[in-house]
Amino acid sequence: MKPEDFLSPHFRLAEFLHNGSMEGVTTDVILNLRKLANILELIREVFGKPIIITSGFRTILHNAQIKGSAKGSQHLYGLAADFRIEGLSPKFIQAKLAQLKDKIGFCLEITNGDWTHIDLRPEHIVFENLGGGKYKTLNVVGIKDFVRKYGVAA
Repeated sequence: MKPEDFLSPHFRLAEFLHNGSMEGVTTDVILNLRKLANILELIREVFGKPIIITSGFRTILHNAQIKGSAKGSQHLYGLAADFRIEGLSPKFIQAKLAQLKDKIGFCLEITNGDWTHIDLRPEHIVFENLGGGKYKTLNVVGIKDFVRKYGVAA
């Protein structure tokens, strides 16, 4: 597979690669990225807008260079994406996705950055990035409070 090849109707492999490099990309990574691209297609339908991938597959070296990235990051396996949607705040996107994580099938990270992170680990949890490499899994009440606070488009 070449970087310009499509993984799904709207996502090319190159969008998930650092500088378009195929370094470290295995058949398993491509299969994982296809699954991820198909989940992102569903998310694209929900918002009715294109998704801009800001980070996808990472090599171990690239992952280590990213401040705050976990050593066992799902990005290392092609199972995670960070993205933006033009015209929508990350908190609004995250609040909407917190309500859909089980229906669509992904894990969601609440960030204070300008991106939204999803990954395909088996547990469809919502966790909050507290900074400094610290994370907190949100319970049902925490998710509802987050949705209530940010679930209105800004």
